[in-house]
Amino acid sequence: SAVSGITGGPTRVNVKVVDLSNDGEWLWTRNTFLNRKYVMQAMYQNYIEDEEWDLPRDKDPFCEETEVEVSLGCVHVYLQSLGYFIEIEETLAINDYKGREQGHLQVEMFPCDKSGIAYVSDDDMFIEDPDELLGKRMDFLLRIKAAKGLPLRYTRDVYCSFKFQGKGENMQTNKVSNTANPIFDFETHITVNPVTEEFVTYIMSQPLVIECWGKQNNAKINA
Repeated sequence: SAVSGITGGPTRVNVKVVDLSNDGEWLWTRNTFLNRKYVMQAMYQNYIEDEEWDLPRDKDPFCEETEVEVSLGCVHVYLQSLGYFIEIEETLAINDYKGREQGHLQVEMFPCDKSGIAYVSDDDMFIEDPDELLGKRMDFLLRIKAAKGLPLRYTRDVYCSFKFQGKGENMQTNKVSNTANPIFDFETHITVNPVTEEFVTYIMSQPLVIECWGKQNNAKINA
């Protein structure tokens, strides 16, 4: 879907909701929208029949809470360099579902040994053909250092999440608040053992998608 930056697969339809009193924005899934639509219709029916129609805020289908996490956007980290045991050091644009730039994310990936010590150029680990990795163990570090220039509205409980192929559930950074330039200093050691043809195809043709999330904050913050 365009929201998560994932290409291919079924299309996911979302509904954009805007609070005109404070310009807050949310994206509702199709199911969320339909469930709320039914409640809205019931409220309207009760209203025109002069019956009790108003609902408390926690049940009001027109209300959304600021505690709801929203997607700021995502970055695409292309992994081909790993296939040659070359490090990746990038500052990448965070783009929302419309392709609008929402800031930048600093990402690093380094081939490393079993203990998590990154290789350096003197180690001469470069390989000429990614197929040389087949059947072997591969270790690398993924670092999400910091984000810069985030929209001031989305600076509460900001974090990044991603799912690396074959590694089960999503991994995520710590949450940072009250700054448009959050520092995550996140690092994880990823091991692939053994490297398969499927994995080689993945790193040579598919990007790692890192999603950025946060909560809307109308309070004054530090830029």
